Amino acid sequence: MIIKTTLPPLGSHYVLEGFRLINQKGLRRFVILPVLFNIILFTLFWYVGFHFFTAFLHWLDGLLPHWLQWLHWLLWPLFVFSCVIIFAYTFTFVTLLLAAPFNGLLAEKVEALLSGEIIPSPTLWALLKDMPRIVKREIQKLWYYLPRALGLFILFFIPLIQLAAPLVWFLFTAWSMAMLYVDYPMDNHRLPFKTLCQQMRSQPFLYLSFGAMIALFTVIPFLNLVIMPAAVAGATKLYVEQIRDRPHYRR
Repeated sequence: MIIKTTLPPLGSHYVLEGFRLINQKGLRRFVILPVLFNIILFTLFWYVGFHFFTAFLHWLDGLLPHWLQWLHWLLWPLFVFSCVIIFAYTFTFVTLLLAAPFNGLLAEKVEALLSGEIIPSPTLWALLKDMPRIVKREIQKLWYYLPRALGLFILFFIPLIQLAAPLVWFLFTAWSMAMLYVDYPMDNHRLPFKTLCQQMRSQPFLYLSFGAMIALFTVIPFLNLVIMPAAVAGATKLYVEQIRDRPHYRR
């Protein structure tokens, strides 16, 4: 007797497909501006963040009781690693919020390329008129992200549990990254944010693996400067192949 098993779709390959897509003719010009925007913010964010976290880590070091000084060699690297991870992903989240109009336009062009449709370039006035809706959508995502992020941040201060906190944070970040990027093509089709949440819950492994690959590239130097447009392109292909043709998710 042969038992056939169906493995859940793996989302990580969509990130790699995204890198291929942004090199396609006709898309490169929509990638340059987000990358430049990312580089400027990255430089500013890390300059400010380095000084902030240096002071923060010294403050934490001073809180350690004298009789626990022997734990210094273990806790210091843990705190440094945790702070770098949190900072890198917080930077990415802020950048995505600010670059939302550019990313939405890139998602639109990628979908047109994949589907063969001809989409006219939006005028500046059309983009300005759409800004209130875009801002509202970004606030929805921020409202989803912040309370959960703050709750998980507390885990870093609970003895013993703090050892597992980086892993929990990574999984949460992977889920959040997938949500942020897949929302661009979803929002282009005016699908509600709750529809995105329902879709992700229906295929959690797909979106966790997609977001995990993005989260991994986010902390790799140089790759983190171009991961944003690649992830937008990959998320758009994921939308086209996994969501768009489903009857209950059609526009």
